[in-house]
Amino acid sequence: MNIFERLDDWRREIKFAYQKITRGYCDRDVWSMDIFFFETFSKMLRQLKRDTHSYPGFNGMTMRKWKGILTKMINGFDAGVQIGNMDFIGENDTPKQIQIKLRKLEKKQNKAMKLFCKWINALWD
Repeated sequence: MNIFERLDDWRREIKFAYQKITRGYCDRDVWSMDIFFFETFSKMLRQLKRDTHSYPGFNGMTMRKWKGILTKMINGFDAGVQIGNMDFIGENDTPKQIQIKLRKLEKKQNKAMKLFCKWINALWD
């Protein structure tokens, strides 16, 4: 990488940092909204799970059950990141192996999204 490419990268990183400060997201996040969403919410859910002092007070919910639900969402959102980045593909994987891995990850992701929609109003501490 030559000096001009490095300067251009540096300029772009400053631009993205400014955008994050002023609007909460940057152009790079828009280019890959799926990864931005899954990475951001996975981190937030991890913090909520670690720091929570409460849980929804209905449907026989307990702290243990609530943390289990949060774990399923975290795992599914992590699967979404793997799908978006294609991190699940091994160097020697056959197309069939890739398809099987993708289906498993999609199943986790879909479960997490269903739970997220169901519990969105309870995601607070």
